[in-house]
Amino acid sequence: MLRMEVRLNKRSKIKQLFTKLNIDAPLAFADLFSASIARTVLLHYLDEIEKKRPPLLDFKAATEKGLLASMIINNLHLNPRSIMMLYGLKLALKHVSMRELRTMFGAHKARTWHRLMADARNVHVPKAANPFAVIRECLMAFEAVRKELLFKGGIKPEGQMEVI
Repeated sequence: MLRMEVRLNKRSKIKQLFTKLNIDAPLAFADLFSASIARTVLLHYLDEIEKKRPPLLDFKAATEKGLLASMIINNLHLNPRSIMMLYGLKLALKHVSMRELRTMFGAHKARTWHRLMADARNVHVPKAANPFAVIRECLMAFEAVRKELLFKGGIKPEGQMEVI
């Protein structure tokens, strides 16, 4: 089940967002409920989610050796320690979800986790299929996302799509 919901509880937040998105609509309660406004706001927040998602999560190499080689070749700006940490992160995520992993390391400093995630966002890997493409297409058409479309778009039924 996928549900995307944006809650804008304060008038000031609505004004700020509408200004940012160039939406010119009166802020009367009845005027806020239009398909075009909803679509624009949802697409904006989907963009925000995509920006925060590390490309490493979507990259799929044929082998683990290929993954490591690709990370070394494409990330000359990273030192070997950082590459090995990111490689370990990618391999760990095959067995546990991002949330579980973060909970496991909860006793350690949060700064270390945030630094690792920052490195994961800046890693360069060959472009992978965008897991949000099907969701974006359905939002553009403003229709429900069906299970069959997600699986066709590359999202596996047993996999979890997580946002950091």
